[in-house]
Amino acid sequence: MAKQEYLKQVTIGNVSELCGLIELKEYDPAWAALYEAERQKINNALKRNEIIIEHIGSTSVPGLCAKPIIDILLLVEDPSDEDSYVPELEKAGYAMRVREPDWYGHRMLKGTNPEVNLHVFSIGCGEAQRMLDFRDWLRTHEADRNLYADTKRCLVQKRWKYLQDYADAKSGVVREIFKHIVPTYKICQLAELYIPEMQALFHDTIITINSKDYAKEEVEDWASCGNSIEHWKELLAKNDYVGVLDGQDRIIGFSSMNAEGYLHSMFVHKDWQGKGVATLLLTEVEKMARCYSVHKISVEASITARPFFEKHGYKVVKEQQAKAYRLYLRNFVMEKTL
Repeated sequence: MAKQEYLKQVTIGNVSELCGLIELKEYDPAWAALYEAERQKINNALKRNEIIIEHIGSTSVPGLCAKPIIDILLLVEDPSDEDSYVPELEKAGYAMRVREPDWYGHRMLKGTNPEVNLHVFSIGCGEAQRMLDFRDWLRTHEADRNLYADTKRCLVQKRWKYLQDYADAKSGVVREIFKHIVPTYKICQLAELYIPEMQALFHDTIITINSKDYAKEEVEDWASCGNSIEHWKELLAKNDYVGVLDGQDRIIGFSSMNAEGYLHSMFVHKDWQGKGVATLLLTEVEKMARCYSVHKISVEASITARPFFEKHGYKVVKEQQAKAYRLYLRNFVMEKTL
């Protein structure tokens, strides 16, 4: 789909075109106070605890030039449940402008006086965490902050039809800066109290991520293997499970190892793919194997997971059809010598 067509599809109302050059201003300490006033307004409008509000974007980074627009991140339980938050925000003066259900469920409301972009995602959303990681990195790393500022100053000298065109033009430097960002995660041993979270992550990852390599009936059959709590208890008794937690102590990935060197599980939340979580988990379970004095690790890798394990030195021993619940699915027995 062409960019203009996409903007029209996701924008509520007319898509605004830029009439001149984009205005950049040097950092203004007043932006923090403007955010705080808006945060209180949002908090008072929604009047509940299960939300997270954060200042994001360039106005949230001291020392960084920015468009004088306050970007705010609002995390709710379910962005698609607009009735649970949009009416209250509209009463507070915000107007619904963007609805992107296929991009992390993103919604965006606009505020005026001051101008505000209020971005809504779900609690635990990986894209929202990326925004926070980027903000925090620029706040503490002057070289990348200056690189980002210099890039923006160059780009605003050009004429853009839509503001989104300018935002897209910054994607290259953003990718470069993200190469420097190393997210900090918590590692913990998993026990039975984590089973509900493990069940949900297991199911959602298979249905969304593995569906690109397996048929609908195959992923549904595979995902159903996680329905039994007793089965999870048996797995936890036979294997050592390790989890990676996000900033709110929610599981975003887990893996396991047993005393024979068998890596039973490796699942990463659908919103945290490609962020180093699987690599961190693999490092942890390989440490476990060494503690067991294991010299060779084996894993039954899915079609989806095979490239990841190959990248980390695992070799295919054989291809097989392995039983999930009722169906037999194609996977690969892989091994690595430590």
